[in-house]
Amino acid sequence: MRLTEAEGHDYADLLTDVAVEHWVGKPDKLPAARRLAAALIERHGDHWLADYMSHSLQGAEALQKAIAENASGEHKPALASAEDAEQKFHETGNRAGAGRAELERIYALRRLLRESECVVPSEHLVTSTADSTYLWLRTQAQLELSACRNGTGSLGAALAASEAALLLARKTGYSSLEIRALAFQTAFEIDLGNADPVWGPTMDALDEFWDGPFAAVRAQFLLANLSVAAEQGTNTYAAFMFRKEAAAIMEDSPNRILRATSLARLGSMALEARETREAQQDYHKAEHLLAGVETSGAGPAA
Repeated sequence: MRLTEAEGHDYADLLTDVAVEHWVGKPDKLPAARRLAAALIERHGDHWLADYMSHSLQGAEALQKAIAENASGEHKPALASAEDAEQKFHETGNRAGAGRAELERIYALRRLLRESECVVPSEHLVTSTADSTYLWLRTQAQLELSACRNGTGSLGAALAASEAALLLARKTGYSSLEIRALAFQTAFEIDLGNADPVWGPTMDALDEFWDGPFAAVRAQFLLANLSVAAEQGTNTYAAFMFRKEAAAIMEDSPNRILRATSLARLGSMALEARETREAQQDYHKAEHLLAGVETSGAGPAA
């Protein structure tokens, strides 16, 4: 997606990771990175990218590795890369870079099922960005806090954090983050037994997804939530079909663990729907994807 397209449709925030991974530090890409930073300030009031580029980028390579490793499901090396980046950014006074590296560290911990270790850093990141204009980062920090709290059994606190993230995403106009936050909030509401009210907002979010250039995992999470809601309503076949669509949309994802997890859950739903052959195929695909891959968490990954 070109920057002009992102600006024209107000999707500039979706290019932030592209800029961090591929543009910043490269002279031929610097004009594009600067235009994106200006677009984020103008459209969202977010100064993170501009501040990140205005300081030492000593930790940039490690941060790039952490983002790429987390995206592909390699969370152990991502944790090490994020810690390396965070230390280097702290040493050179790049507050924006240190915060982004901390976010990657938190995400890696959560995906490694070390939720008890990610609550405190999540709270720290929420607090440290509270008085800043790093709005995308603050919203992501709230979502990671909600997921970490959920992993430690604090479902009510998890819901509260996801609601705070959703309000912030709507206020700042970050459409991709709004979809992500809604998926988190919906998942927690369903876990609390409040499935009925989530259908309308989730279907609206899916409409938004299909109209924009969003990552497949956004829709996967929403569809998985609908599957759980349908299952709670004893509509087994609808639950199976939602889960099937959730798995299908992840087919091109580079994250083999997420794809395998989605297929394994589809296999379970297929058995409940008495689709035995489908279940066998799904389990076989999941096993193939996980061959030689060290597994990690299976919680909310969107």
